[in-house]
Amino acid sequence: MIWLALSILASAAIFAGEIFKETRFERFTRPGVFAFLLLWLWQIADLNNLGADEERLLLWFAWGIVVLLVAEIVFSIQQRTSEFSGVARPLAAFFFALGLDFLRPDAYAIVPATIVALLVISVALRTIRRFWPKFAERRAQVQGILVMGSYALLLYAAIYKLFDRGWILPWSLLLAAGTFWLVLSQLWHWWDVLIAGNPKVSRFAESSFHGANVLIVVSAYFHYQQFY
Repeated sequence: MIWLALSILASAAIFAGEIFKETRFERFTRPGVFAFLLLWLWQIADLNNLGADEERLLLWFAWGIVVLLVAEIVFSIQQRTSEFSGVARPLAAFFFALGLDFLRPDAYAIVPATIVALLVISVALRTIRRFWPKFAERRAQVQGILVMGSYALLLYAAIYKLFDRGWILPWSLLLAAGTFWLVLSQLWHWWDVLIAGNPKVSRFAESSFHGANVLIVVSAYFHYQQFY
């Protein structure tokens, strides 16, 4: 559990650094969150020897963490948010949604799953409409749709797990909390850049992003460990 503890500490260090205006160690702590998280998942879940289909779903979370880790390494080198980071985050969210098996809802839950899907689609469309005037170029419009679509899928999967009989309540609540935290941090990011016109993204939104991903991965692992 030492790697998980280090990942949580690195995430807390990022957040504390924003409070005390101390960001000298950011180039180490930002990638450190995902490096330690990946090491923890690889060690405790034994990703080389996964058996059941439910266990293999953890591999999607591992791929998501790898994508985020590479994005943070690029950020640490360039010391600015790159285009790769803009692609990596929604891609990781899509991988996490695949890890939550959103394409295979239980037969008993088709009705609530449909209701949740319609609600998430409605919110996603309203959000896109709010930001759409700020997407001046076609490339930005396509990227905005893909980003919102990825987070909408993850949000749908997380909310659905609250109704899934296969998920016990503590882990589904932790998953939902992490996902809402993640989506809100990215909406905050978009608001600062596109609506408020602030080229300097809120660092609290950025630091929140790391902690949210830790919650999502931890909740998924503790659910899937029952199939070992």
